[in-house]
Amino acid sequence: KEIIDKGLVEYVGREGKFEILKAWDPEKGKSENSYALFYIDPEKWVIVKARYFLEGAEYVQAMNSYKKIGKYYLPDKILLKHLGEGTEETFEFKNYVFK
Repeated sequence: KEIIDKGLVEYVGREGKFEILKAWDPEKGKSENSYALFYIDPEKWVIVKARYFLEGAEYVQAMNSYKKIGKYYLPDKILLKHLGEGTEETFEFKNYVFK
């Protein structure tokens, strides 16, 4: 919400079945080389993939999966690929303890 309120998001276009938005850090503002691309599923209105760029280099990709619970899609799992390190980690929401 803060990103949208500050005008730090813009529509990039469509790639395959995804709508792509470009967004910037709300604390740092717009930067030509540091931003995130969010791939939105227009049917479910969820972020399926995110690509993060720092100083022009892509450094993290996040692949998100969701489960439909009732009439809502809730996050189920996030696969993070750390491109500079060549490593991956999976974050599963069922194992997360909310405080």
